[in-house]
Amino acid sequence: MIEANPHSADPTLVRDTMEPVLPIALPSARYFTTVELGDWIDLCIRAGVPHIPAERVATASSLALYEHCEPLDTPPPADVIAFWKALNKFRQAHPTGYMLRWSCCAMSDVKLHLSKGRPEWRPEFMELHVDDFRAFDIIAEHPSPELSAWGRPWVEIETLDGYPIEYRAFVIDGEIVGVSNYYPQRALTLTAERQIDINSVYELTRKLVTAQTLPINCPQAHELDLTRNQFTADFVRLANGSISFLEGGPPHTPRFGAHPCCFVAGEIEGVALVDRNPKRA
Repeated sequence: MIEANPHSADPTLVRDTMEPVLPIALPSARYFTTVELGDWIDLCIRAGVPHIPAERVATASSLALYEHCEPLDTPPPADVIAFWKALNKFRQAHPTGYMLRWSCCAMSDVKLHLSKGRPEWRPEFMELHVDDFRAFDIIAEHPSPELSAWGRPWVEIETLDGYPIEYRAFVIDGEIVGVSNYYPQRALTLTAERQIDINSVYELTRKLVTAQTLPINCPQAHELDLTRNQFTADFVRLANGSISFLEGGPPHTPRFGAHPCCFVAGEIEGVALVDRNPKRA
């Protein structure tokens, strides 16, 4: 659980009062890719962690998709043609209320609107492009030979001042070292409701850590021990008040990885509800 620190505006993590989580059987894959949504969905199912549902729409060669993001003299391979046809079919079946994303990241339009406090669904959330300015580099570094498109319902998430109530948990060497308010541009106050949220995030992250026993596939984090869990996990508070897993990503290091959210880069410890970075203040 997590208890409030009477000498701080932020709560602190208390790791020794949780009930033990039983080991879960290994999946058949040989490693866990931190930027692969499919691996996270499978992990949530094994760990019994509630998550925003997602449907794998199409899969193709990462390299082929990357090479054919613009018209070339040679026609794209069959799997790339089938990939884009499957996306068009999905759009026709879900004209509203859904979004498309890459297995390794969401499109820049989604991130931009959420970061500006505009969480309403928009038709452009059904667009998917390799040359998106946010996705392009992430796809280029994708550490798997295949890349998938995923469709998700645009669920109703509780908001405060226009921003979703979202949290990021940071895991280094198999330990949950910090939990942050996802949006440093909108502070959260430590209320009883927020305390319950943070406790839930910690407990659900611990279930993910316990269930994930494979080596980590994240080549950029080579300075870390990739035989141990090294990742971040993002959770949202739904309109009904429950906490649900949204997506996961690479670990945070001072050199590489996930954004520190309200923490100062390289100083992930405890719980941060208010931006701690003086440079962003």
